[in-house]
Amino acid sequence: MADGWRHWLTRWKEAGFLNEETAARITAHELERERFLSDSGSRRMRWPVIAALAFGGVALGAGVLLFVASHWDQAPPAIRLLLVLAMLLVFHGLGFLVHGRSHGFTVTFHALGSIALGAAVFLTGQIFHMEADWPRAFLVWGLGGLAGWLLLHHWPQFAVLALAFPVWIASEYTEFATRLGMTVPRAMEVIGCGSALWSLVYFSAGSSALKPTAKLVLMWIGGITLIPSVLFIAVNWRGSSAAQTHWGLWTLGWAIALAVAAGLMYWLHRERAWVTAAFAVWVMVLQAAVLNRAEIPVYLLCAAGAGALVFYGWWESRVERINLGMAGFVLTVLFFYFARVMDMFGRSLSLIALGVLFLAGGWQIERFRRNLVRSLEDRSS
Repeated sequence: MADGWRHWLTRWKEAGFLNEETAARITAHELERERFLSDSGSRRMRWPVIAALAFGGVALGAGVLLFVASHWDQAPPAIRLLLVLAMLLVFHGLGFLVHGRSHGFTVTFHALGSIALGAAVFLTGQIFHMEADWPRAFLVWGLGGLAGWLLLHHWPQFAVLALAFPVWIASEYTEFATRLGMTVPRAMEVIGCGSALWSLVYFSAGSSALKPTAKLVLMWIGGITLIPSVLFIAVNWRGSSAAQTHWGLWTLGWAIALAVAAGLMYWLHRERAWVTAAFAVWVMVLQAAVLNRAEIPVYLLCAAGAGALVFYGWWESRVERINLGMAGFVLTVLFFYFARVMDMFGRSLSLIALGVLFLAGGWQIERFRRNLVRSLEDRSS
């Protein structure tokens, strides 16, 4: 079935359903998809092989780092520097050695080399007793990921870049804000809001013009971090207080987060740059409710945000957004039940009500989700 699309494309052209321009666009899309599948090795490797490579890479990297750590205190600075450089040379060298023979091994060894780069950056400063500057260390690591991505076009290097870049900005802001008197918890509240914004931007990459590898990396990172970022904002209502907020530094942090998120969204999908502004307004209102300890509005805002994400996915025909929005709504209902409802009943009644909620509510939500996905399929056909 590798050439199945060519057969159907020919039939539809002969039947007059497709013109030459549309057929050319379909051909270019399918050829790009085949090239991506070939480059990623997913045609040649089943999931047990991928799992074995991932586990082997993690075990090898952990073993090397453990060996270096166990002999670190006894080694002089020159030997420490040689060990750090040796990790980079060995891992990347093995990647180039197996290049063209096994794509999976190539990606694994270069991924270990990119991870070792981060360790090398931090350990080099420790070896020579340099003044700690963690934000710039993340910047150097991210630039290394960028260089690796431009040279190799492998997804682990792009993932390093996508993760190190926001961590660098967040670290710079935290260091600057704490130097001016803002406490770390207050700075982390602003960083949580920025993380939610960036997560949505990453998660929206599926409808951008990026290459398939970059799309998948950003979508996975955004999908994994979006709900925890919003949850981090929402659960801080007990310890937050608007009176304790440094509004000048708070505004600066918000300006940086919004500017970076809007710039990324404009680069990824300029027609949807307004989505960033709309989500930023929602996050601002959510944090305002948290700062004023308005618990019920926090739950309502979380439910509304999950519903908006579902609508966003339906509007742009993206199933993953519908699924994540549904998951966010279910989590909101569960948190509300355990925090506000469960204590109203006895132990047995609370469990019975929870079971009914899972069975009846879960069935209705899944039915609604399937109807939405089916409507997308009908709309695309």
